[in-house]
Amino acid sequence: MKKHIKVYIILSLIFITGCSTATATSPEEIIHEVLTNHTQYDSYYGKIHLTETMDDVTNESIIEEKVVMDGKRIAVVTNKQTNEKSYGVYDGSVMTIYDESSALAFQMTGELPMLDGQSQLEIMKDLLRSIDKDASLQMVGEETLHGTQTHHLTLNEENNVNFIKEFDIWIDQKNHFILKAKMVTDEMVTTMEYQEIKFDVAFDDDEFQLDIPDDIFIENLDEQLIEQTSINEVNNIFQQGVLVLDSEAATLAAIEKYNSDFLDRTELTFEYTKDYISYVSLAVFPSPEDEIELILADEELIEFRNSPATLMVFDSFKSIAWDENGLRYSLMSEHPQVTVDDLLKLEEQFILSSEWKE
Repeated sequence: MKKHIKVYIILSLIFITGCSTATATSPEEIIHEVLTNHTQYDSYYGKIHLTETMDDVTNESIIEEKVVMDGKRIAVVTNKQTNEKSYGVYDGSVMTIYDESSALAFQMTGELPMLDGQSQLEIMKDLLRSIDKDASLQMVGEETLHGTQTHHLTLNEENNVNFIKEFDIWIDQKNHFILKAKMVTDEMVTTMEYQEIKFDVAFDDDEFQLDIPDDIFIENLDEQLIEQTSINEVNNIFQQGVLVLDSEAATLAAIEKYNSDFLDRTELTFEYTKDYISYVSLAVFPSPEDEIELILADEELIEFRNSPATLMVFDSFKSIAWDENGLRYSLMSEHPQVTVDDLLKLEEQFILSSEWKE
C-alpha cells in the first residue's frame, strides 16, 4: 500500500525548477536553464492543477505546496472526485507521508528522502534529456499564462521518441521554472499547470508539521533498511531465479531490496514504468507458511499463472498476489488508471530474471 500513496505524493514534492537569470532564447538554451536547477528565490508557494485522462476517464487533483529551498516542504494533494487528501511533509530531517483514503502513514529520516528513488522532477528532467538526445523541441512562441510571460516549446514533429505523441512545456521567462507541461501518449494525457505561484514567502515552522490522527500507526521506513540493487544480483538474493516482467511489457526503472527485522525476511520490489510514467510494481519475498487465502473484504480468489491468487481492489489500487516456486509475488498498480485487466494481461509476460534483457 506504500506504493499506492507515492503516486500522488511524488508528483507533488517538487515539479518546479528554477535557474539562473541568464537570458535564454533558443529551445536548447531554455532547456539547459531548466536542467541546471539553480534558484534565485528562497521559498515559494504553489497551487497546481493536475489532470490524468485514460480511456475517457479523467482524474483531477489539486496540489498545494510550500517549499523552502533549504529543504523544508509540505505538499497536500486533494483528489477532486473524492475530496480525500494525501500529505507529504519534510521538516529538514524527517519525511512524513499520510494518506486519508488508505489510512496509512509512513516516516523516514535522512537527506530529503524520496520514496521510490526518483522524484517527479527527476522523471521530467530525464524526459527532457531523452527528448534532447533523440529529438528536439521547437519554439511555438511567447505566451502569457496567469499573468506570467512564458516560452512555449513543443516536440518537433519529426521526432524519434516513439512513446510520445505530443509534448508541450511552458517555461517562465524570468525564473525558468516549469509553469505548465502536457504530455500525450498512446494511452494517457497528463497535464500539470501551476494556477498560482508566489516566491520568497515567509513560512512559519509550524506550517511544516503534520497532525496525524492518534489511531493511525506511523510505519518507520528506516527500519526496513531499503537499498537499491541490480538485476544481476537478484538471483543470489533468494538463491534461485525470480520472475520479472519482460522488457517489452514495461520498462524496469529500479529494484529495491528491503530487509525487515520485524517480518524477518528480505523483500525485492521491481518498479516499472510506461512512457516514463509509473505503471506497476512487483514485490517478491519467500512464501509464508500460510497459503494464499482471502483476508480482506476487498479481496477475491482468482487463478493467475495456473496458481491460486488473490485479487484486491481498493479505491484506485489493484493487486494480484500468488505463490510460485517457493516465492510469493504481488503485482501492484502504480497509477490510478491501471486497470485489473491491465494486470491480468501481464500474466504471460513474465520471464526469469536470468533471462531478462534490457
